[in-house]
Amino acid sequence: MILEIIFFVCLLIGFVTARSIQIADRSSHGRYYIIFPSSKILSWFAAILMFLGMISLFAIIIWGFIYIKWYIVVGSFIFCVYFSTDYGIGRKFPFSDIAHLVLLFIFILLNAGLWVYNIFY
Repeated sequence: MILEIIFFVCLLIGFVTARSIQIADRSSHGRYYIIFPSSKILSWFAAILMFLGMISLFAIIIWGFIYIKWYIVVGSFIFCVYFSTDYGIGRKFPFSDIAHLVLLFIFILLNAGLWVYNIFY
């Protein structure tokens, strides 16, 4: 039961973050980058997190279909889509750059934790 809750939280964070980044990208005509002018290292870190976040969203869905029932995965995905519309949290999009980075970091860690737990235990 705890793995299903972690899966749901991970999928929700990942989907909401991806939707917020997508809206930020659309509003800047496809030129949305998280750039910190004062630090090149933070800009590279942000680029790596955005790339890993994109891969992690696909990986968490695959994890769900492998390790839990399919209807939980589909139901969770439908809830995430609904939650990301204007009826849910969609009016708050896009988040700030720092919020994107924090949410991506949490999402990637939860995803990695689920994969490591099920592979090694």
